[in-house]
Parts: sequence; structure tokens; C-alpha cells
Amino acid sequence: MRQVSLWMVLTLLLSPALVRGQSPQTGSDYVNRGNTRFEAGDFDGAIADYTEAIELNASDSVAYYNRGIARGRQGDHSRAIQDYTRAIQIGGRYANAYYNRGVHREETGDLDGAFADYTQAIEIDATMESAYYNRGHVRQDRGEYAAAIGDFTKAIELTPGDSNAYFNRAYAKASLGDHQGAIVDYTESLRLNPRDPMAYNNRGWQKKLAGDLDGAIADLNEAIDIDPSYKYAWGNRGRTREAQQDYAAAIPDFTKAIELNPRDSTLYFDRGYARGRTGDHAGAIADYTAAIGIAPRYAYAYNNRGNQRRLTQQLGAALADFTAAIAVDSTYQLARRNRGLTHADRKEYAAAAADYTVAIALDPTDVWSYIYRADAREMQGDADGAIADFRAAARKDSTLSRPYVDLTVARGAKGDLTGALADGDTALARDAKNPFAYQARSYTHLALRHGDAAQADALASLKLRDAGDQHFAYGVIVGCLGLRQAGKAAEATTFLATWGPKADSTAWPFPVIKFLGHTLTATALLAQATDDNKMTEARTYVALDLIYAGTAQAARPHLEWVKLHGTRTYFEYPVALAELRRLQTATH
Repeated sequence: MRQVSLWMVLTLLLSPALVRGQSPQTGSDYVNRGNTRFEAGDFDGAIADYTEAIELNASDSVAYYNRGIARGRQGDHSRAIQDYTRAIQIGGRYANAYYNRGVHREETGDLDGAFADYTQAIEIDATMESAYYNRGHVRQDRGEYAAAIGDFTKAIELTPGDSNAYFNRAYAKASLGDHQGAIVDYTESLRLNPRDPMAYNNRGWQKKLAGDLDGAIADLNEAIDIDPSYKYAWGNRGRTREAQQDYAAAIPDFTKAIELNPRDSTLYFDRGYARGRTGDHAGAIADYTAAIGIAPRYAYAYNNRGNQRRLTQQLGAALADFTAAIAVDSTYQLARRNRGLTHADRKEYAAAAADYTVAIALDPTDVWSYIYRADAREMQGDADGAIADFRAAARKDSTLSRPYVDLTVARGAKGDLTGALADGDTALARDAKNPFAYQARSYTHLALRHGDAAQADALASLKLRDAGDQHFAYGVIVGCLGLRQAGKAAEATTFLATWGPKADSTAWPFPVIKFLGHTLTATALLAQATDDNKMTEARTYVALDLIYAGTAQAARPHLEWVKLHGTRTYFEYPVALAELRRLQTATH
């Protein structure tokens, strides 16, 4: 926001004085009586007198000029412009007339005309601070911020005490990304006008953009203290609190801003985001719905509402929201990617891959669209396509370990376990503190029957995770199985007893830990595997338990189920396929 302070030069021009008590006889008499009426606030009377003067002398530039002022005070911009134009035609180099006409042209949206008039006024009178100031406004409206800064700087040189000139120069600097320069100018504006809530608000926002979140909050607090009804300060404080990740505190700020400005769709959007981050998905959906009700083509609101609906498993409604966002803006890359994720949630992998392909075309640098398309291709059995996408993602971000983590599964599923192991090594080379890289390599070692190595990597992943991490339990499972595979049954039992109790006993896959500890039967474990993802895991672990117990053929139905129905992006999938290949080889 910027502070606009357009003003006219309101000094009336005088003609030879009328003797008190006499009725007007000449044009000059009418001009002078018109001036008296103007100063008394009788603008209609003043206009009538100036008009009478013009009728007596059509070349009276003073009458035209003064009538232009009076009409301007009544908001009659069109006729004021006509009067100033006539005064200029008659009077020639008439700086005030050019300036005032420029004001009215700017008010009516004629920026080019206003610019020309302010420039002409400056050429006539290079000391006219207000002309520089208002020309700066025009340049701001045109997006010519560097030139606007020049005009405001000249206005400041001519009138150093003008807080508005500093304010507007700050706005222009901010528009060019010069946050520190803007902060300096807003600070000077506040020195000259210390009770200006708008300056506090704007300086606070610049501090937020510059990363000084505490300083921003202090300024926005000041703006609100000065003017509790200042809606923009409430909204900006809410956004700054979001930047501090203090979403609970941001919500009441947005609520107050909405009370002050209930038709601002962005406030509902911002509150929806804060509510979503606090886990209030229903409240977030309600806010995004309100934003869309105010602005039906609000693509971001459709996208974010879709995200909230996806999180709450309202997949059909989420799909509709992402589709609506795309209908509003076909170039909205994130909505494409999110719709792809929703298709994948619905097991519509071909549709998901198609959306990811468009997302990549819209933003070829988006690593995650490559990764997600690889997942979709993997689920369709296109291992080569998946591997190509994971490799493309790895090339586009040389620091990201995730593509190599996922490559361990894709290459392992093809039977290239040596290559998968190399990918695990590369993932760790890129990020030695990534527990998923250790986890991925532990499963590859398990598939290769490198039991000790599987346990070592599983233990490394455990040491990098908090017990509350939902993936913690998998390290316990693989560590135990790796030791059993290595023929160290007693150590496996000790490992399970040591690490198992640290895992979240209320969540999946803790039932697998109970199964391995012989406190849950295989039948009971499979009964708790309520979807294909869990069933992929449960059947793989049941099969491994049978194999390590010496009853490998009993494992075969479980392994075949995983091959036919399992989730192909899961670490367990290549392990199951490796064991199935061994069984198939052994029977031939």
C-alpha cells in the first residue's frame, strides 16, 4: 500500500480590488467577489461570479483559473480540467495551472496527461516540490519505480520536512526489492510523523521481508496500538506470525482483519492456511470455501482446499478442487502436481503420470514431479520409466538423496540388487544423516541376504530417528530380521527386546514387532493389515519369518501375493521378489 497525497495549489489569483459596498461592475470585480465567496466556502456562488467575469471578458485567464479551483473543490474534475486548459491557452507559462490540471487528470486516471502537466509545471518552476512529488506518484502507478525515486528525492531536497515524500520514496524502493532502503525512508517518515500507523505497517512488512520478524511484529503492534481499526496491520501481523510458524497466534489476527474487512478473500485464504497448519482441517476448508465465495476464480484457494480435502481423505472432492484450480489457470503447475498425487491416492496411476508430465512441462526444474511420476510408473510396472525419472531428478538436484533412496526399490524390483546397493551408497554420500538412506540400504542388504549389514544399517537409521517417528519401527523390524538371517537368533531376540519397546505401540507397523516377538500370530497380523500397503509389509515379514524358520515353501503364497498385488514403491517389495526368485530357482 502507498500513501497518496495529491493536492492542488489553492492560491486564488486576484484582480484590482472592488471598493467595499459597490456592486460588481467589471470582470475584475466579479473575480474578487468570487474569491471572497470561495474563501467563505460558497463554491456555487464563487463559480457564478467567475462565470460572470468570463462572460464580460472571455480572455480573463484569472477567472478561468479560479473557477477551475472552485470546480475542483466540488469534485468536478472534467470541467476543472477545461478551465485550467483555457487559462493555460490564455495565460501561457502558467505553472500552477499545469500542476492543478495534472492533479485532476491523475484523479480521473489520465496518467499520461498528468505526467505531461507535472513535467511542464517543473519546466516552468523547477522549485515546485509538489509537482515532483505528484509526478513521482504517476511514475509509481506506471511501475517506473527508479524514476519515481528520483522525483521523490528531488521533492525531499526542496522540502526536507515532508514525511509523505519519504513515505512514498520508501514504497518505490520496496517495489524494487530494496527492503533496507525502504526501512530507512519509513524510519525518517516516522521521525517526522511519529503517529502514522501506515508507516509502521509498511516498515513492519519490509522488516518481515528482510527476515527481521521480531522487528516486524514490533512495528505492526505499534500500528495497531495507534489505530486498532487498521485492517492491513492485523492481516500483516498474522502473516508475520505465520512466518514465525506461530499459526495459533496468527489465526486471531486474521479473524480481526476479517471483522474489519469481511470482503477480503485473501484474509480467509491466509486464515485457512494457518488453520490447516494447526490441524484444523475443517476450519481450513471452511475458510477456503469463504475465499472462493468472494472470489470464484481464486485458483490458489481451490488448490489449498483440495490439499485439505486430500489430507482428510475426501479424495473425490480434492480432485474436483484441483481440477477447478487448473480450469482457472491452466499454467498452475502446483495444482497439476497435486491433482497427480490425488489420482495416485485413488490408484489412478496413468492419470497421475499424465498430470506429472504436464507439471514437468510447466516447470522442468521441479524435481518432485519427476519423483512422483517415477512412483506412478513404478506402480504401473514400468520399472525402466521409473528409473529414468529418478535419475532425471537426481541430475536436476545434485544434493538430494531421495532419488537414490527410491532407486534402490526400482532397481531392486528388477533384480539388480547390486545396482540398488550402489544407489544406497550414493544416497548416503549425498546425505550421511538421512535415515531413509540407511533404511533403503538395509532392505537391499536384506534382499541380498547380507544379514549383518542389514542390521548395521537398520541400527544406524534408528540412531538418527526419534522413537515417535512412524518409521522408527521399521529399523527395529529389519534389524531383528537381519540378525535372524545371519543365524544370530539370540542376538535378534535381544535386539527386538531392546529397541521394540521404544517404538510407538499404537501405530502400524508395531503389530509386526509383536509378531516377531511371538505375541501376535500371523493370522492376527494379516487381519490388522487393512489396506494393500500394510498387506505388502505384513505378507513380506510373515514370509521372511517362515523362510528363516526353515519353512520356505510356506512363504511362497505370501510372496506371490506381494508380486501380484503389492505396493511396488515400498522397500519390502524388492525383498519379497528376491526371495520369490530364490524359491523359483530352487524348484527348478
